[in-house]
Amino acid sequence: MPPRSPNGMWKYLKPCMPRICVIVFLQTVGVVAQVVSIGLLKPIVDASTSGEGTDVILYMGALLLLAAMIMGIAVALSSRLSSKVAASVAAMMRSDILESSLRSDDLGRLNKSTTYAMTCLTADIAVVQEHVLLCLKTYLPMPILVLFMLVATYTVSEDVGKVLFFTVVAIFALTYYLSKRITRLHAERTDALDMMNVTMREKIPGARTIRSYGGSEYETRKFDVASDRFGFLTKQTVLKSYYIPFMTTAFLWIFIILVYLASALDNSGKVISPVDLTLFLQYTTCTVSALSLIPYICLKAPRASISFRRIEDSMEVKTDRREGRPEPNGFAICASKVSFIDRFGRHTVNDLDLKIPEGRISTVIGPNGCGKTELVDMILAFERPTSGTLKVMGMDVASCDPRAIRSRVSYSGKQSNVFGGTLRFNLDPYGNHDDAGILEACEDTGLAKYVRSLPHGLDTKMSPERMSGGQNQLMSLTRCLLREADVYVLDDCFFSLDEDSRKTAIDAVIRRCKGKTVLFTLHDTITVAISDDVYYMSGGRIEDFGDHEGLLSRSKEYARMFNLERGGSR
Repeated sequence: MPPRSPNGMWKYLKPCMPRICVIVFLQTVGVVAQVVSIGLLKPIVDASTSGEGTDVILYMGALLLLAAMIMGIAVALSSRLSSKVAASVAAMMRSDILESSLRSDDLGRLNKSTTYAMTCLTADIAVVQEHVLLCLKTYLPMPILVLFMLVATYTVSEDVGKVLFFTVVAIFALTYYLSKRITRLHAERTDALDMMNVTMREKIPGARTIRSYGGSEYETRKFDVASDRFGFLTKQTVLKSYYIPFMTTAFLWIFIILVYLASALDNSGKVISPVDLTLFLQYTTCTVSALSLIPYICLKAPRASISFRRIEDSMEVKTDRREGRPEPNGFAICASKVSFIDRFGRHTVNDLDLKIPEGRISTVIGPNGCGKTELVDMILAFERPTSGTLKVMGMDVASCDPRAIRSRVSYSGKQSNVFGGTLRFNLDPYGNHDDAGILEACEDTGLAKYVRSLPHGLDTKMSPERMSGGQNQLMSLTRCLLREADVYVLDDCFFSLDEDSRKTAIDAVIRRCKGKTVLFTLHDTITVAISDDVYYMSGGRIEDFGDHEGLLSRSKEYARMFNLERGGSR
């Protein structure tokens, strides 16, 4: 588990401190009222046995009723406020997990588990929310109540009070010892839940693939293994968590009974009076109830701590705060001796030199695995060069704020996302265009036919199932072109389009990005004819560049690729 952050839970509790202070006050009032209620029993019994008038008994009874009412009101109000505080803490955590995922500059880290953040959003935050609720509603007054009970018991019998104190200490030590294994079980159970969610998540988008290769039996077995482990750990955690509170309570009662039997006679040999015995039993009953705090501290609190650390881990993102300043040099993208080693240790980019002037259309082309994807990631400031210098609009990727770089770049890639919401939101998330502007862009890219087929046009609620692969790519391209930027990076975003749709989309790019820098990164030659400059990339470096005709005559590999696409010979 990662270490706790310096702020920890305080970050989330601080905005709720006014309510928490009110809860503390109400709980203190409730504890005092409970102790007063118990203390009033002796005067009432004494008054009834001594033959005092009914007025005294009624007066004491009224005070007892008032104390009980105050305690009930305090409990009700503190419970309501506690639930609001717990809900607020959970909402802030959910918001932070989402925000941190969107702010992260290390996209690879977000993929350490495809469902890690989802498990934190559901299971872990639910555990922490329950912890906050129980602490404020139930366990906050317990230390005060235990202290009152020990002091009150001590006033009845010093010997009983001392033994009860040592009993509490012994029970706490025993419970803590037995609960250490359960804490580890909970951590393993949460990881197993995450793995089961990962396995299930693979099945949903991969259902067609699984059926096509007849892998249902294998996939079912794989899920059953994850499910069985989660079920086993859940059973072990529940069973071992279940008996400890009852066992500690039983031990406590046994100790109390033995204490009473040993102390039934005081030092002078006189039997403890019935009134004192009744009062003693009231105190010890409240003490036993209050000592439910011990199993909670030993069982629930460590579990909540583990969940909170997982939540912190999911929010521990790499967000760069770089102070570098732009140094315009006339090039939209300028790379000098750039190398990149990915997280697996592969040298995917090697001594790459690349200069793309502003306002030109360029294509970086090369075979699969040549380093184009890593180059795009660095241009978008999601990765830094391992060595060398890469500048985008004069901003060094290694030293300038990534957000400033991305504000100048618009991107459309091979994997496009459909966001929950309307088609209008998917095309123009920031609402910078009116409907006429959005529809004009759709006409340009060829998406307008699809928009007209929808029941509510731009107001149609979207989901991936509503779109074909080509329509999805056209939506992504339209979104990219609607954004105002200096550099447009189009990463292999035509592969799902038919010939006519591809030509329409490329014409839209030329028309709408006139005067801007456009960079195509592809593994085929569909844009080389309309590009001012073509860069052939292989082995992580630019092997040759120039216009299309010049490359055809100079580069055998480029010519081979171009001819193969057109059905020519090798």
